[in-house]
Amino acid sequence: MNEQHSKDYADYFIKDGQLIGRFEEMYAFADGAPWHQDEEEEWIDVRVAMDLLRLVAPFDYIADIGSGLGFFLDTLCRTVGTGDVAGFGLDVSENACRRAQELFPSHEFRAADLAGDCQVLKDWSSVLPDSARSVVVCRGLLWCIFPQLESVVANIIAAVRPQQYLLVAQNFPPLDSEFVGKEVIPGPEKLVSLFSQQLALQKSVWLQDHLSRGNDNWWIALLRREQ
Repeated sequence: MNEQHSKDYADYFIKDGQLIGRFEEMYAFADGAPWHQDEEEEWIDVRVAMDLLRLVAPFDYIADIGSGLGFFLDTLCRTVGTGDVAGFGLDVSENACRRAQELFPSHEFRAADLAGDCQVLKDWSSVLPDSARSVVVCRGLLWCIFPQLESVVANIIAAVRPQQYLLVAQNFPPLDSEFVGKEVIPGPEKLVSLFSQQLALQKSVWLQDHLSRGNDNWWIALLRREQ
């Protein structure tokens, strides 16, 4: 008898108050683009992220950590990249990277353990020319990895070169509600404390949707490594 796989991406992410985190299966069996990644270009958090990056653009190199199907990376390459920008996407799911490579063949996508050694990301950063203008981005990633939050944040920070930038965009449920992972990430202040240990916070925005009880509040921050 053939095993039945859910078509709902949420069943592989968070279910019944628990982080499931079966992202390989999610990208193999779920219908469409999880989290509606293919519809996000005009979403307000993406537009705010682009506006923050435009303050320091254009970029020769853009790396998206937790790149999924590559839509956010492609949007940034088209809007804040130079004419020959190199886009690099990194995701824990090989299925996601394979599908992203088919969708966006001009960018490079690689699978890696974001909480582990993450040598792929180190290699990307180490070969950038000294004159390169680069930015590392991560959007909506941190709920997916909150049990390994500090390891993932350390890997992200390590990829940011001196005088270069990091953009973090993270959505939250209403902060006065109970939600999965709240004991680890209770609000934006936790992320400020982690990222600003080695990076200088340049600008940040808190977008709160008072009409929603879903995960529709966004903290969006631009940071820079000074040394």
